[in-house]
Amino acid sequence: MTQARSRTTAKADRAASIKQSAIEVFAEHGYHNAKVSMIVRRVGVAQGTFYLYYKSKREIFDEILDDFLTMVTGSVDQWNIGDVDTVDNFRASLIDLGDILLQVLVKNQMLTQIFFNEGLAVHPEFAERIRNFYEELEDVMTGINRLNAQRNLIRKADYRVLALCTLGMVERCIQVFIVNPEEPPSVEELRHIVREIVDFFIDGAAPQPAPAL
Repeated sequence: MTQARSRTTAKADRAASIKQSAIEVFAEHGYHNAKVSMIVRRVGVAQGTFYLYYKSKREIFDEILDDFLTMVTGSVDQWNIGDVDTVDNFRASLIDLGDILLQVLVKNQMLTQIFFNEGLAVHPEFAERIRNFYEELEDVMTGINRLNAQRNLIRKADYRVLALCTLGMVERCIQVFIVNPEEPPSVEELRHIVREIVDFFIDGAAPQPAPAL
């Protein structure tokens, strides 16, 4: 490794260490109580070193929340609903999505805590970006609901309301079981949560049987 490449690697490693320390500090103390001095103390660098990478506490906080949004979007992008044509296949496909998403959120629990506990409360600019993120999810889910009604996998309904109900159900479960759990959930408990959510959605939105003649 050349000397120049070694310096570049060391700089990247230090930046990653500063960001990880910031994640820990924001998760433990919240944005408003966190200080740059707390962040650098964990890394073991001078406070001036922080400002070689970030202009302010807000800038690194914004980058951390952007990382979270990118992570969640990437997880959803892994899901491929494909040509689902039966309720059982639809159920299995939703379970796959839930498993992917919850595993990512648990693996990055501190990021998840920061997003849900701090993201909307820090400043209006980022709150607007979060609202846009939710609106995009809402639009995607509304379209999927409409498509699945055409496939007779769910009943005809107000597909936007159904999307909002689903988002609210998922968000509340994330808050209780991942952001503020009494105890960290096991893998089996996470799978149970996913299946309960999916079963509730599938059974609640199931096509209604034709009335008896």
